[in-house]
Amino acid sequence: MSYSPALEIPATYEAGTEQTTAGETKEVQVDVSSALQTRIAAAGLSANNAPVANGNLELLPSSRVSVMAPSLKAAITATQTIKQGYKTYQPINESDWWWWYIAIDIPDALLNNGEILYQYVSVTDPATTKTFTVGCSIKIGSANSYAIDYYKHTDGQPDQLISTSSEVTGKTWLTQAPDLKEEADDIKWKAGTTHVPSTAPASNTPGNTNQACYFYEELPKIGRNPNDFDKNLNLKFGTRIYKDDSATTFDAVPESTVTIKKEALAVPNYQA
Repeated sequence: MSYSPALEIPATYEAGTEQTTAGETKEVQVDVSSALQTRIAAAGLSANNAPVANGNLELLPSSRVSVMAPSLKAAITATQTIKQGYKTYQPINESDWWWWYIAIDIPDALLNNGEILYQYVSVTDPATTKTFTVGCSIKIGSANSYAIDYYKHTDGQPDQLISTSSEVTGKTWLTQAPDLKEEADDIKWKAGTTHVPSTAPASNTPGNTNQACYFYEELPKIGRNPNDFDKNLNLKFGTRIYKDDSATTFDAVPESTVTIKKEALAVPNYQA
């Protein structure tokens, strides 16, 4: 696409002029009985949700199904959900957006006001083995406290930001992986709900909250590479809980691994 004077016109993003598409929702139930055992004991919780295999992850269909077997034992579980899609605009001077949310449906008793709930997703293109991670944090008890950071991995090393990585352990959530972290002014990712048209559903479990963090990437119309779209991506996502911004230790919810389709982004008939 060549230069047009219309590009100099400030974008307005008028409500009602956008088109939104949503990808599939990926939902994983995680046994946190071991990972969060100290918090569970302090909260005096007992297992009151569906049993799952100890230490295993169970990919759930759209309607939740509990499977009982003699070898299973009651567990405290959390449900991790991730969703993404596009929000697009017709004018040439208005960017499109790749929006996401990541959420964990977890007992309220396991979290304390002021703690940092840090949810992250590592995205790997299996065709190129390139990986990036987006971390999205909220402060428990503070509404709309979304914050984001972005990391570009060493090629072929998709696990540099998981909770057992040396890039993460012994560091605050703000100082982890300093050599991989991109400066805020150098990335097109933002935290918040401005360009996220879909919100995470409320928890259906009494005593739980579905804690969601929202973020999106700007997709300018100029310089867009069609090879960045219409492909499968491998995701690894999880959660860390920090006492505060200065904490160098954390409690970690085990990571979940899924595959999503990054759909083709149709080229609209751009209008000035």
